[in-house]
Amino acid sequence: MHGEIVFYTHGSTIEYGGEIFAAGELTADILNFTPQDYRPIQRL
Repeated sequence: MHGEIVFYTHGSTIEYGGEIFAAGELTADILNFTPQDYRPIQRL
């Protein structure tokens, strides 16, 4: 599968598809982590 992913960074936020996400929020959404799964990773 070939394609492009276009995103823009704005400090600690990422703009993707015309929406602004906190960097950690977007990562959690993309990886489909629950908040409980994400919390230990966020500390790293």
